[in-house]
Amino acid sequence: MGSHREPALLLGQALKQIDAPFGQLAMATLKASTVGITSSWPNDSTYNLVEGLIDCWTAQRDSIAKQNKSQLEGAKFGRIPVNEGETR
Repeated sequence: MGSHREPALLLGQALKQIDAPFGQLAMATLKASTVGITSSWPNDSTYNLVEGLIDCWTAQRDSIAKQNKSQLEGAKFGRIPVNEGETR
């Protein structure tokens, strides 16, 4: 990883936060889901809205996590420098 060590470390830390079962994203998702589940709006409109948002977050998280893992694996095994622009 050489001179790209700091961006790789930041990328790894970000990946942990979005992919960890008790990371920031998981905790935010749990809070949002609780709002949806406890809502008393007619026809469960709040629940449906919140669950739709969570589905969107999950898809975005999966895409970002895949990219992050690919960059980190390239840096570790292929000695491919981490793309600092993408890391930001």
